[in-house]
Amino acid sequence: MSLGLNFNFGRLLRKGERVTTAKINAIIKGMSAALTGTVDTGDITAGAVTPAKTSPGAYWYASASFSAGTYTASFTPAVTSYTDGMVLAFKAGGTNTGAASLDAGVGGKPLRREGGAALEAEEIPTGMILEVRYNSTLVAGGCWEITSLLKLLPARMPMANDFTDLTVCSSAASPNTQLIISQTNYGEVISQDINGITRRHVNIGGSVDITVSGAGGRDTGNEANSTWYYMWFIYNPTTNTENFVLSTNNNFPTMPSGYTFAALISVVYNDSGGNLVQMMQQDRCIYVAEQTVFTGQAGTTSLTFSNLDAFVPPIAKQIRGNMGSSTSAVVSMAVAGGAGMPAGVTTPAAIGSGTIGVSRVQCGNSAVTLGGFFNAGAYEVPPAFSGVNIGVYTVMPDTTAKYAMTITGYDI
Repeated sequence: MSLGLNFNFGRLLRKGERVTTAKINAIIKGMSAALTGTVDTGDITAGAVTPAKTSPGAYWYASASFSAGTYTASFTPAVTSYTDGMVLAFKAGGTNTGAASLDAGVGGKPLRREGGAALEAEEIPTGMILEVRYNSTLVAGGCWEITSLLKLLPARMPMANDFTDLTVCSSAASPNTQLIISQTNYGEVISQDINGITRRHVNIGGSVDITVSGAGGRDTGNEANSTWYYMWFIYNPTTNTENFVLSTNNNFPTMPSGYTFAALISVVYNDSGGNLVQMMQQDRCIYVAEQTVFTGQAGTTSLTFSNLDAFVPPIAKQIRGNMGSSTSAVVSMAVAGGAGMPAGVTTPAAIGSGTIGVSRVQCGNSAVTLGGFFNAGAYEVPPAFSGVNIGVYTVMPDTTAKYAMTITGYDI
């Protein structure tokens, strides 16, 4: 193949010649370009150029269905492998509720913002067209890095110093459906609207019921089982009315008419039977009825992952619980989020080892079946507690023993 490009500028201005609009237009009209040369036999292989590959938008673009957090698309021609730099475009068939994946034909891979950050709920609305580029090393196992713009979400509510002296507890009369909120005369809540304007509220109180729809209940939709509900304090400035709602969104709730200010103050799990897990909260410290993660589990000398999605909310900064065994064996533990270990952690290590987010638990003895209280920090171990596969990796070295683990609370 031998190709060249000839470019003709047309008439040129002489030195000192006066410039006029007519002369500039004449120069522009006189410009021309020509591609010269020949294309030899074999330079273009059979099938290298087809209508599917040259039609705008037709090559590696598809509509994607959405189910269980995964967008699934079939491309023409079919994608047979994922390689670094591969670019695809797809139309979202549903709105994401948090972390999401794309299956382009060779299995699902996580969708991540540019740089690797995880998605927030509703950043991909139904009907949005996204462009993604495959990166095999940005996160472990590879991911689709989103190169197009995502939906601009309302401002995230302040998660520090936005309330003090707050108490939340399960209702004595209706513990499965209702929470009671109270505050001392010295307590305050700082609410915020989507424009970032804040308001101060003192001595708030009331209740919220998951069976109710609207202010004082769920913000939207039917009651969902096996789901974390975030409790929001809400305020209507027109009527000077304070209330509460339960929402599955930890970014901003769907507001009842007239309410424009909100503050995230608590979180509770609605279990598989549609019952709120009984809890007691003092400020940011939440205690729950002891929840069993596993019991009677055989020991193992290799890393074992225990999923805590149903026991620990995505916004938790620290978890508390008990772990024990039928022997005096020592259990090592590391907090983890996503599909892998915390950054920089390859195996759980002993306390004092300098590895962030790692606990070592002395569990019981020959006469005590359960024992060993643990605290595991999460906020220091990105991307721990990202909302997907929250959990702990453990090493339970006595393979003849039986182990148990429970969660008793967390801090938000």
